[in-house]
Amino acid sequence: MGKRDFLGGSAPNLADLAAFGVIRAVQNTDTFYDVLEHTDIKPWWFRMVETVGESARVVDPAQP
Repeated sequence: MGKRDFLGGSAPNLADLAAFGVIRAVQNTDTFYDVLEHTDIKPWWFRMVETVGESARVVDPAQP
């Protein structure tokens, strides 16, 4: 990404959002922590979390 904050430059583009979605799907797993620790994406990840925000997942209270 060079000196860009995101693949899209100063703001995320669809490639940023797609990669973020895949990584977010495994958040809080061993794989997630391995990726953060053994690649250079940690700064990008936290910029994406700040830009995109927390998950908007709706939990059905009827489901266990």
